Amino acid sequence: MSIKVVIHIILLSLLAACAAPNPPSPPQAHQGVLNLRQWNFAEQPKVALCGEWAFYFDEYLSTKQLSARADKSYIIIKKQADGWKGQPWAGAYLGSFGYATFYLQIILPKEKSGSLALKIPPPKTSYQAYVNGQLLGKVGKAGINHTSSIPAYAPILVPLNNLESDTLQLVMHVANFHHRKGGIAEAPTLGLKTKLESDTNYKIWRDIFLMGTFFMMGINHLFLFFLYRKGVSSLYFALICFITLGRSLVLGEMLIQHLIPAISWEWMLRIEYLGFFGNVLFAALFARALFPQQFSRWVTQLLVGFNALCLGLIFVTPARIHSFIFPFAYIIIPFILVVLIIVTIAMVRQKAKGGGIYLAGNFTVILTIINDVLYHSGIIHTTDLIFLGVFAYFFSQSFLIAQRFSLAFYQVADSSKKLKMLNETLELRVSSRTHELKQQKDAIDDKNQKLEIQAKRINDSIKVAQNIQQAILPDEQQLKQYFSDYFLMYRPKDMVSGDFYWIHQVQEQLVVVAADCTGHGVPGAMMTMIGKMSLDKIVKDQQITSPETIIHHLHQEIHSILAKDRAYDYHGMDLAIFTLQPHTSTQYRLTFAGAKISLYYITFPYREFQSLAGSRKPIEGEAYERSSFQNQEVILPKQAMIYVGSDGLADQNNHRRRRFGTKLLYELLKENAHLSAAKQKEVLEEALELHMLKSEQRDDILWLGLRL
Repeated sequence: MSIKVVIHIILLSLLAACAAPNPPSPPQAHQGVLNLRQWNFAEQPKVALCGEWAFYFDEYLSTKQLSARADKSYIIIKKQADGWKGQPWAGAYLGSFGYATFYLQIILPKEKSGSLALKIPPPKTSYQAYVNGQLLGKVGKAGINHTSSIPAYAPILVPLNNLESDTLQLVMHVANFHHRKGGIAEAPTLGLKTKLESDTNYKIWRDIFLMGTFFMMGINHLFLFFLYRKGVSSLYFALICFITLGRSLVLGEMLIQHLIPAISWEWMLRIEYLGFFGNVLFAALFARALFPQQFSRWVTQLLVGFNALCLGLIFVTPARIHSFIFPFAYIIIPFILVVLIIVTIAMVRQKAKGGGIYLAGNFTVILTIINDVLYHSGIIHTTDLIFLGVFAYFFSQSFLIAQRFSLAFYQVADSSKKLKMLNETLELRVSSRTHELKQQKDAIDDKNQKLEIQAKRINDSIKVAQNIQQAILPDEQQLKQYFSDYFLMYRPKDMVSGDFYWIHQVQEQLVVVAADCTGHGVPGAMMTMIGKMSLDKIVKDQQITSPETIIHHLHQEIHSILAKDRAYDYHGMDLAIFTLQPHTSTQYRLTFAGAKISLYYITFPYREFQSLAGSRKPIEGEAYERSSFQNQEVILPKQAMIYVGSDGLADQNNHRRRRFGTKLLYELLKENAHLSAAKQKEVLEEALELHMLKSEQRDDILWLGLRL
């Protein structure tokens, strides 16, 4: 970055500020009288009505009352001022709110060189203007309190036709109960009607030109952002353009009143303040996006946080409150100047590309703001330059973004050229290896074909095993035989399952088993075959119905079958066995024993969820201990729900590797026990599907729900 660019822009701005010749000092009103007898409207077609105006606070006086008034008091009216706030009155200083009469006697020259007119900027915040006793203009409604006053903003041009006297008696009744500033904040202007109309039209067309420029720049950079989402600087700049466009509508000639006649004064002021703080907020983000190394994160966060807070207060508070927020904006300006100076030094040292353009735009608009403040304060005699400053700022920032996009396109084109050369080189290498890869592909295809044949054979074998397993295990008809309301949730992980259930009636006792064999798939399915055959032998053949005795005999059977291969010492099963037999006409006796599986039940009215805990030891393997399994009995009434199942449901994880969990399972069972068993199954399956989403099932799932 060349520092000369910044210096040249600053010098040009200073020269532009000083280029205008110093006009003759306009006359000032003295003790309520402005003598324009020697003023030549042909050479100087307009004059600001500055100086000492007669001033009467908390009074509305007519021209006749003012002429008869013996006591006199005055207030200084400048081209730019704060109104009556802080002015001494009756031994104190005036505040923001109140109403008053402003009076100025204007002595006109004998020769007026044409029709005169009066341009009245909008006082704060409502007024009525009288010339020689006649009401010639009003904005809003000037009352005597908050209720009777209606604030409004609108600059008006009052023609002074057919003047019969060379003296004007200008009386203004001004009221403010809604804004931090009250009174005449900018002096009215008296001048030739053609000149004032020409100035007004110039300002209107200038504002339209600027707003059209802001709109086109905003649309252009918004499209750039949509085409390249990573370029957030384009989005921030587009938002700055649109915010400035909105703020321009409520400043100057206030064109928004022509577009939206019904807009309220409150919203006009809110748009003005939102525009200022919103621009500073997005300007900070824009600078951070363009120069992340030079603009530190904490500075950006500080500016964004402060302005976001101000924006929030403006949204939620009325004007009589949030208009007092605006002076805090003056805190930002020196802070921004210090930041820009530090950034300038950093950019010079680091030679940041585009930094000169960015700083030139910022310093130009700052210098034009300083010029306009000094000009309206009467310290220097130049002209308004903010129009040029704003245009230079937006043009420079838009050019900077365009430069970056252009550089990116050049880089893409250069990369494409290099990539093309690289592709040509790679084509030669690829061509030399194509034949070798083809041979390898043919060999892989041959192996894949063999693997497919083997996979098909294995899959067919597993399907046969599935059919066999389904044939020998109980079907739901047996459950329907003993229970009118039940559910069976049976979801193998693979085609065949390591979980199974078994049911058989011996005299008055109904024996129910739910088991989870070691492993899943084919190994688990083999264990279910062993478990089913062993239970048939123990219960059906030997007529054993005591759950703890069944577990002991089942262990011996499995141990005997697997004893030939000690590698199966850790193969066994977790299971729950319970028997049901009538106790009374309305009750059942339930006897339970379990190996690492517990039994749960809940009785009408389904409020308390209870359990019979299974042993912590499985059957088979080295961990078997007969003493660990003991019968537990409970008397249950009809309509009680019994639940038993494997750990596959509780252990199922989701895509974040979080388990379904026993807590959620128990809550679902407890909360829905009053529903039919089929509806309970739907609730469980929906909860499981919602939990799993894109995750795979990790284990076989078996759960039984039986209503007595």
